[in-house]
Amino acid sequence: MDHQSVQHYLATLSYRFEKTIKDAPRHFSSVDIGHGVRTPIEIVNHMNHVLRYAIHAFEKSDLDETPLLTWGDEVECFHQSVMRLYQLLKQGLEPHGATLEQIVQGPISDAMTHVGQLALLRRMADSPISGENFMAANIRLD
Repeated sequence: MDHQSVQHYLATLSYRFEKTIKDAPRHFSSVDIGHGVRTPIEIVNHMNHVLRYAIHAFEKSDLDETPLLTWGDEVECFHQSVMRLYQLLKQGLEPHGATLEQIVQGPISDAMTHVGQLALLRRMADSPISGENFMAANIRLD
């Protein structure tokens, strides 16, 4: 796997995340379906943690759990984390103690899984996202 492929996957993650949260109703961030399922804001907070874990593989950074922020701040943190990872890859840096494949199969794919959870919660909040042919999407991060 090369850096450019991972960069494209990050751009795809960002695109799908943005599609999933765009025009979400105000109450969406706190939708609670019970059974121990995270709320959307808790999911985004967790996504931010796993992305920090990926960043940590390239540069020593804080891995402490962070308290829940506001919805807007959690979303901003997500975008900043994706951009930081993207920049590290664009510089051609290699992860320490892991391969690029492991970074993709671990934290980055975990974040993509959670985008799917957010999409499902949108539907459960009576605000489904529109369908799209993602193969035809113009996905770019920079």
